[in-house]
Amino acid sequence: MNGKTRLTAYSGQEVWAHLREADSVAGIVAHLEEARSRGWTVSFRGGQMSFDTQALNEGMVIQLRGFDQIGEVAASTITVGALATWGAIVAKAKRAGHVPYVLVSSSETTAGGTLATNALSRFTPTCGKEGTHVVSFSLLTLAGVVLRCSRSENSELFFGVIAGFGYLGVVLEITYQLLSVGFSNIVVETEFERFSGLRSLTELLVTELEGQPASGPNRAPPEVNPLEHVTLADTHAISAVVYMNAERQGFVMRSRYVDGDTVELKPSLFHQPSSVLHRALQALIMNDQIRPIGYELMMNLFMKSQEKSAAVDELEGFTFFQNGNDAVKRFFRGLGFPMGIRQQTYVIPVVAGDAAATRDKLASFLERADALLDARGIVPALIDVLYLPGEAEPFVFSSTRGLAGYAVTFTFEELTRVTFPEEEQLLIEFSRMAFAVGGRVHLVKNVHADSSELEQSYAAGVAQMLGLKAVHDPTRLLSNGFLSRVFPSLAR
Repeated sequence: MNGKTRLTAYSGQEVWAHLREADSVAGIVAHLEEARSRGWTVSFRGGQMSFDTQALNEGMVIQLRGFDQIGEVAASTITVGALATWGAIVAKAKRAGHVPYVLVSSSETTAGGTLATNALSRFTPTCGKEGTHVVSFSLLTLAGVVLRCSRSENSELFFGVIAGFGYLGVVLEITYQLLSVGFSNIVVETEFERFSGLRSLTELLVTELEGQPASGPNRAPPEVNPLEHVTLADTHAISAVVYMNAERQGFVMRSRYVDGDTVELKPSLFHQPSSVLHRALQALIMNDQIRPIGYELMMNLFMKSQEKSAAVDELEGFTFFQNGNDAVKRFFRGLGFPMGIRQQTYVIPVVAGDAAATRDKLASFLERADALLDARGIVPALIDVLYLPGEAEPFVFSSTRGLAGYAVTFTFEELTRVTFPEEEQLLIEFSRMAFAVGGRVHLVKNVHADSSELEQSYAAGVAQMLGLKAVHDPTRLLSNGFLSRVFPSLAR
């Protein structure tokens, strides 16, 4: 196709692009010059784990190679290359008795990719999102200059690149603050509490989090042990998962780090992504017709095994539970099945100081979404809910910039198709519901929403990026179809 290569997003969308590879700064600069001369827009791609087309382009896609070095842990910080995987980073940090504050769910995801989206995790309720824990990074600008960016140096780029989705340059190296846990045999103890009904879910989750601050951890002066006061005792994970069986059952998970030398491992099926049974259940819920059977097996096999005692999982199993789903997708795609997925997240705001109103707002959103799903006869593969503290720092397109709320994620998966017209229409309707209560669409997963409403909900970030583009990318070289669809005023 005129020298183009077919590239596929994690969700299955396809784009034809002029593909180039680069493993050095000189190589990146040369490809950027070619794109300028040909009038192509450019996107950068690393771990190939973007849900939507955030890292794809119908112009040029520069596939980065290398840049995966990982330094030693020093003073509770670690410096890594942008293409270092979180699996490798966690392994290196763990040996030194540390963990990253934000633990994403797939080991193959790269640091540069998650920095570009300001990633969240199940520890976000107590630790905030990834940007909070970035000390500094080096950025290759479109002028071919490498800049160090931090809260005190090139700060406008620091806040524009984190959650900036790669629209200002290429991150080469990142320094993170780590949590010191004091032991290297790090395991995770998790209590599971079962619920039936969406109102029960919101009651459990909001009550659990009433004591949490509406904003993330306060920072010390820039780059001086910025999270020194956030201790192991302060750190725990809490989240909820809903399986759409007839009773709308699921569980709330409460997790914390413990010393593996003092407890016995009691692995949870949910956190054994390599087990045959785990992957078989993942396969079952990837088909519309047999998904209800998978739900019943999950709730009976899994929940009954966890009702009497807490699970104790290896750190990697707890953290990278999505690896099982990834492996099933790769297997079936290798057999020629499309294995499409659509996953979209909405932030439903808290009502400050009013837990009852917050519970009602969250429950109403879930129940309205549930009614729409029922009316269309559509069964999601999963719904999960996670509290997100608001951020005072101006990370450009962060969904929690100045907004504390509950992230509600709907996942649709299907073994035999890659198109989801009915589901995408539902996601648009869910977006309208979120906007109507002052919420946002989280831009990290798939994004199906009206662009004018998206731009309005991210008005501060759009204005911030317009100013940065005027200085660092006046010709809008870094632009693509995703940007045109989401924030058209920023695209070329």
